[in-house]
Amino acid sequence: MYILSSQQMRSADRQSIENDHIPSMRLMEKAGLSLAERIKSQCNTSKSQILIIAGKGNNGGDGLVCARYLITWGYQVNVLLLAHSDELSPDARANWEQLAAITPHIFYATEISELNAFNSLIFQSTHIIDAIFGIGLSQNVIGIYARAISLVNTAHATIISVDTPSGLCVDTGTVKGIAVRANATITFQNPKRGFYLASGPDHVGSLDVVAIGIPAHIIQSMQTDMILAEPNLFNMHLKPRDKHSHKGNFGHVMVVSGSRGHLGAGYLALMAALRSGCGLGSYILPQKAFVRFDARHAEIMCDMVADQDTGAFHPDGLNQAIALVKKAHAVVIGPAIGTRAETRTFVNQFIQQTSMPLIIDADGLNNLDIRVLPQRKGVSVLTPHPGEMARLMNTEPAHIQSDRINMAKKLALQTNAYVILKGFQTVICDPCGMCVINPTGNPGMATAGMGDALTGIIASLIAQNLSTFDACMAAVYIHGLAGDIAAKKHSERTLITSDVIKSLTHAFESVSNSQR
Repeated sequence: MYILSSQQMRSADRQSIENDHIPSMRLMEKAGLSLAERIKSQCNTSKSQILIIAGKGNNGGDGLVCARYLITWGYQVNVLLLAHSDELSPDARANWEQLAAITPHIFYATEISELNAFNSLIFQSTHIIDAIFGIGLSQNVIGIYARAISLVNTAHATIISVDTPSGLCVDTGTVKGIAVRANATITFQNPKRGFYLASGPDHVGSLDVVAIGIPAHIIQSMQTDMILAEPNLFNMHLKPRDKHSHKGNFGHVMVVSGSRGHLGAGYLALMAALRSGCGLGSYILPQKAFVRFDARHAEIMCDMVADQDTGAFHPDGLNQAIALVKKAHAVVIGPAIGTRAETRTFVNQFIQQTSMPLIIDADGLNNLDIRVLPQRKGVSVLTPHPGEMARLMNTEPAHIQSDRINMAKKLALQTNAYVILKGFQTVICDPCGMCVINPTGNPGMATAGMGDALTGIIASLIAQNLSTFDACMAAVYIHGLAGDIAAKKHSERTLITSDVIKSLTHAFESVSNSQR
């Protein structure tokens, strides 16, 4: 799904009206109805006290349409209009007239002193619908509007924003003085860029995207470098297997991982890879770590390379490792390998001298000299968390977090690599600057080994001949979905990585079924 700017969204509206002859009132009616239907699915008719706070523009008009439907369905609805009726946009005015004909519960405030009289109305509401400003806001919020937003943010109600949280710049994610902190945002037709930038994620809450009838060909004509991950972008690659298939058809994943006393990360990566459908999985270990390989992992093959009795990867084992991975269709390097000087040399020479698709994670990133990447003949995938990303880019984690998309894009362009910046709303960037935002996953996934599992899934899908970009997008989405499935069973607090790996079966099944 395309993530659009305010200009693109306004252009789509205009083209729908002018070129496809869709009346603007029809678009507003559909927006308000869709909003009301979403609220209906969340609110009990008898127990809900709904307050819709509307501005004078078309965003307020959407709120007025919503109020009309909710009242018709038997909800207790109050409307607080921050304008005189003669100040409303033409479409909003027309919907105000329809609403005023069926309810006396429309209140007006155009000054802060008038607004203060409605404090009790605001604080007694169970749900507040924020329809003050839409995507066209360009100046800082002041006066009565700032006061209204402040009251909304201190209320004890569930706050639902219409199209965008009022006060948030939908292009940059910055706050225009003050912005609503919504529990949920119901946005129309497509997500907006600012929802994923700067302060956007802290204000949007859970996001629900609803179509309002803008023709698909208009949206598809937009040029965007941001996409929201969804199954229909990659599930065509997850078709049922041919009955004559054998393990060689589904690729060989090799994981260059581990050190003496630290073997678990590699197991997790390989078990996730096998659960994701690759035909073969091999573990490459330093010789002194190899002696502790757990043969109970019967599906995993294992090889060792010379390590000069250190239990860590060493340049002495480099040629062996390079020879071994020539049999692979995708290689993971980095989990739990440590950061010894010899290991650092091994990692960077290995990266330079191999040409198969390579996923670099964990200590692979901590050892990485990014100058070796642009010269690689093979595909590179980097999977940093914000701390690892900060080291690679010689900055602070807070700087990475404040500008996640642009920082990921910068690293991808600099290294000619695919970059997966992990965290809330994981960002996937290709070397040309196209970015995908992932909506799946939960805080319970912030636990040991979760990144190792993700690298295994990525490698598995690349080994199964998905394009690198599709493999990265599908892996991140499915990994997060498996985490969501596992959290429902175990809770976020008690979630561990092996729970997620076990849930991959259901996650793949869910994504595959979505294409039917």
